[in-house]
Amino acid sequence: MTRWIQEFNQHPFNHVWKDLLAAVKSVVVDDVTVATTVQELARLKKPYSSLMAYLVVPTLSSHPSQYGQAVIAKQMHV
Repeated sequence: MTRWIQEFNQHPFNHVWKDLLAAVKSVVVDDVTVATTVQELARLKKPYSSLMAYLVVPTLSSHPSQYGQAVIAKQMHV
């Protein structure tokens, strides 16, 4: 594992991001017949899912060249 990947994995952002993921996943609509509630939940989840689509988090087995290829592949599919 490279120093950069290790620093990324240990950055406080990862803890906040995981907490946000858990919070967003745990939110449910009490009454699906209330359109505004459903829309507001969708507005909450949409930016998060968009960010997840573009955020490439390297794994322990990632090699820097594999990471670069993953980023390029994501950019080409946009």
